[in-house]
Amino acid sequence: MTTDPRDTPHPHDEATTLDPASAASVDALFEHGLTTDRPDGPLAHLLDALATPLASEDAALVDLTVLRAQRLGATDASEHAELCPADQEALEALAREQYDLARVPRSLRPRAERLLTLASAATTPVPGEDSSELVSRTLRHIDHALDAQSVRLQIENHRRLPGLRLADVVSVAAVLLIASSIVVPVFGAMRFQSTRAGCDANMLATASAIGLYAGSYNGALPTQTAGFGGGGGSWMRVGTPEESNSANLYTLVTTNHARLDDLACPGNRAAPTVRTDPDARDWDDLNEISYSYQIVTGFHPTWKATTDGRTPVILADRSPVIPRAVAGEIINPWENSPNHSRRGQHVLTTDGSSTWDTEAWPTGEDNLWLPRTLEAAIGELRERHGLIQGNELPEDPTDTFLAP
Repeated sequence: MTTDPRDTPHPHDEATTLDPASAASVDALFEHGLTTDRPDGPLAHLLDALATPLASEDAALVDLTVLRAQRLGATDASEHAELCPADQEALEALAREQYDLARVPRSLRPRAERLLTLASAATTPVPGEDSSELVSRTLRHIDHALDAQSVRLQIENHRRLPGLRLADVVSVAAVLLIASSIVVPVFGAMRFQSTRAGCDANMLATASAIGLYAGSYNGALPTQTAGFGGGGGSWMRVGTPEESNSANLYTLVTTNHARLDDLACPGNRAAPTVRTDPDARDWDDLNEISYSYQIVTGFHPTWKATTDGRTPVILADRSPVIPRAVAGEIINPWENSPNHSRRGQHVLTTDGSSTWDTEAWPTGEDNLWLPRTLEAAIGELRERHGLIQGNELPEDPTDTFLAP
């Protein structure tokens, strides 16, 4: 006789059978329709506990549990991970605006800010760490943040961002890692070239303005003051048109030969482009000046004139030496202009031509930032002491001289 397997007792059947008292309690509850006037008992107390609202701290635990459940549910869809349309639009806006949050449309700015917050964890460089380790470290940070709290990236609960998945977070991290290593450097190079192009256009406009000015003043270069040479004044005093050399260049603006934005290099963010005070005769501050102008007191170069068969430089991107000297810092005559990340500077000569120079002190030529007396002093010091060649010795037993 064949026995039906269903007739065979299961080893757990006894454990899943209610005791007579609990069974009677269940029957009584259903007889009363689970209403508030149901008979009291252990099962009724359990139902009351399930229906009781959770305290705020317990609610946060539930939110975290739901978020972790969403992570588990996203495992199967990780191969097809994609951003939600709103995050895609915010990420595209960030890339289009070169990751400048202030230029992102207001409607997308909150999501873009969250993406940049994630990028700060994903793109922070670590000395000696390769890119694969950076990716692994970033994903570990993300996983730890999701495990530790549900408020990371302003995700306070699952009701605010119901569609958030771990796959989405990983996708954003991967995109931003690629952007930081490839796109951002490309944008940096494009910005540098754009700044150079804008500055070169300024040089051409200034050359035209100086030419027009010189045509009206018998070839003379723009000059407003010549009184700082011997009366205790200083041509460094920007904002004091009676003394400063910058006021001489500003003459192109006061005589309407040039606009203020023609004298504002795109690489100097502090440079004003609009003349708000019609009576102004100088810039207000040294940092506002974009171009360093030939001091015209004493030696007076003229437009189209030559000296020893050469055309002297009369204008260049702002000097790196003067701001350091004013601040009491050590100067470096070989340093390039800060306008273009110290990679070089545009120079304008008296024949009206503009060139890009990557050296401030070409071999055997005139330094852009110093007068010849200081150039000679530095040259004499270098010639006298030279550079270390490997055969130098301490002068006496008290002379400390350390070497490899």
